[in-house]
Amino acid sequence: MNSDAAFLTMTFVVDIDEGGWRPVVLDRLGMNVAMPTSLMTVTDQSGTSTAWKHNHKELYVVTGRYSSDFLAKHHDFVESNASFRDEVYKVRDNTRWVTSSKNSKGSSYSRSEYINGAWSTVFITGDARSEPELGLMISSISTERATSLVPPTDGVLLRNARLLLEEMKASENTGTGSGEVGVSEERRRQPAAPNREPSDASGTGTGFLINTEGVLLTNAHVVDGCSSIKVNGHQANLLASSNTFDLAAISVPGAPLGEPLQFSTKSAGLNADITIAGYPLHGLLGGLNVGRGSISALKGLRGDEINLQISAPVQPGNSGGPAVDRFGNVVGVVVSKLDAVEIADLTGDIAQNVNFAVRGDLAKVFLSSNGIAFLEAKGDDPMDGEAIAQRLQQATHLVQCSG
Repeated sequence: MNSDAAFLTMTFVVDIDEGGWRPVVLDRLGMNVAMPTSLMTVTDQSGTSTAWKHNHKELYVVTGRYSSDFLAKHHDFVESNASFRDEVYKVRDNTRWVTSSKNSKGSSYSRSEYINGAWSTVFITGDARSEPELGLMISSISTERATSLVPPTDGVLLRNARLLLEEMKASENTGTGSGEVGVSEERRRQPAAPNREPSDASGTGTGFLINTEGVLLTNAHVVDGCSSIKVNGHQANLLASSNTFDLAAISVPGAPLGEPLQFSTKSAGLNADITIAGYPLHGLLGGLNVGRGSISALKGLRGDEINLQISAPVQPGNSGGPAVDRFGNVVGVVVSKLDAVEIADLTGDIAQNVNFAVRGDLAKVFLSSNGIAFLEAKGDDPMDGEAIAQRLQQATHLVQCSG
């Protein structure tokens, strides 16, 4: 969807800018390769050969002009680094040699082009942590004119990103509720809207830790109009709020809040298992509650693309709690439940387990657009139910609002 493209574009452009990614023109070689120039240091330069090293990762680049004899030895060396023969990719022709290999420590790649009587070569090697940078560098190697990595300013990607940011800004000024951007007044008056009652009579909701700086994510309606916000009794500060997504970020500097949750790098799939955590009916029920269910639909009420429909049980006070997948990674933020009483009045039937969560992808858009750091999962290792509950227990906290 456009919101996914907007998020990917915004995060990509930020990473490109922060890393100083630029096409490095290798004039003597007749080639160019993109590098994070602000993070790379030249470690050796002699003749046509230049070597770079990443300042924070095991990532190395060597470029140079070589003879045919050296070319064969070099590519044989890259091939010999592979753990298994099926982890080697080779191209051999009169004007181009390519060798790629992988082992338990990382990957190596070399591309050589026969230009003006010699072999121009770019060699890149790195460990597993540097795979994203290594992949972008490899795909950028070219003998053509260097082009910018940033999408064109008049293209559809940056246009969608701007529209998303403008819509978020406009919603803050108009007070439009989550999931109702651009909805007519007539449609807003339709019955059976989700019940966003955030808490019980004491004014409570849920939040969960998203980084090591003491920042929690919750719903905007949980902290809306609060003169004081507390997390586990500690005073909290409101950092950012969006009525469009019904999300808010709050900080509790110095408070012991456990280990932050990580966001999934993948969108939640239909019928995927999820676990939610929160403080429903605080004062009536005792402490943190954990519930399980699945993704019932990839859209919310009336086709709303901000929310997912979930079957996990939601009660007042659950708002702002995490919804995690079977790997314990965040795929949504619990936001509301369908008004079962109103549905019963309209249809004569009681709706069961029709609840909603803000899509995790859009939660990342909200955080990124407000310059708030969050963690993403580095791998996918399934966890059992008890392990997931322990992870949620460490990161999920009671949010109290006073008017």
